[in-house]
Amino acid sequence: MEGNDLTTSTVTNKPAVDDRKFYTGSSEIEAAVLEFFRDPCCLLIVNPFETKTQPVECSCCQQIFCHDCSESLLGRKHACPICRNPYKPTRINLKLRSLFELLRVSCQNKKYGCTFKAKYKDIKAHENNCTPESISKQKKPVIISVTRAVDSAYPWILNNLKCCCGQENTLQIVVDLTKIPVTTEGGGTRLYDKKKFFCRVCCQVRSAPESGVLHCKHCFLDICHRCAENIMQNKERFSCSKGHLLALQSKTKSCSSCRIPDDFNLGSWKCDACDLAVCMKCQEAPMKCDNNHVLFRKKWVSSNFFGCNKCKKTYAPKNEGVLCCSTCSYNLCDTCIVNSRSVKGKNGIVILSGS
Repeated sequence: MEGNDLTTSTVTNKPAVDDRKFYTGSSEIEAAVLEFFRDPCCLLIVNPFETKTQPVECSCCQQIFCHDCSESLLGRKHACPICRNPYKPTRINLKLRSLFELLRVSCQNKKYGCTFKAKYKDIKAHENNCTPESISKQKKPVIISVTRAVDSAYPWILNNLKCCCGQENTLQIVVDLTKIPVTTEGGGTRLYDKKKFFCRVCCQVRSAPESGVLHCKHCFLDICHRCAENIMQNKERFSCSKGHLLALQSKTKSCSSCRIPDDFNLGSWKCDACDLAVCMKCQEAPMKCDNNHVLFRKKWVSSNFFGCNKCKKTYAPKNEGVLCCSTCSYNLCDTCIVNSRSVKGKNGIVILSGS
């Protein structure tokens, strides 16, 4: 080994940090710095601060790679996917490690209600003392009362969407949940409090109003009035291409849109009928083509190759399919997906072209 060159890797296999853990807020600089550490092959954030890992960078373009992706490029003798020069890894620049330490991150127990944020180098001290049990003792469950009458939102959903379970005509407006049989068709049970229910969209305990609750009699999905109005105004964010509602679930696979795996079990928006899962980022800002159509990942059957409308390059389709717009014949490669995700336009929609 000469200088900083790494022809044989000695690092461990735990280099990734889920990018949803980072808090960039409205800072474009922090968001741009975070993208410096994204591996273009696996699409994960490479962690240079973990003492057990030693990420590498391309000697030509300084693009950062994790251990597995670097070894794969070396083993197959592939060129660097960014600069297209022969791939030769070197040790990562120490100055970049210092930048990574200053990025703000959320506590790993954020999904349990912890709101603590700190620099990456300081977050470990807090997480060592933060547990779901300690959070529940400090914060009581919030019960939000909803008294507004049902307007056009519930009827609109009944006429235009189906439940995420895929069953036909199972959505209904229920005035008294306690009168619903507690045994589901799948053999499970569900007990309702007389005045409270759990909304599967906002994940809040709501007080059931006298006007009723949107309820699925098959899978026991419940939606509050506020979320119903949000769904009606943002159908593309809360439903799949076949018109099924998306509901929050904790245990999911990789995102069906960007293909980034949910290794940290943060949950995602899921359609059980279509076996589709959308990560928090893709649900908040769905990717669109130039004509403002939402892109969906589909199996590529037209030919052995497809052209990316963003980078103008040709690729062989993967088994997971291609993110595309069938109406406009607009296609997007996985590398451009990552490069486009951090650029937001009006209403939080990701802008794919015109950069």
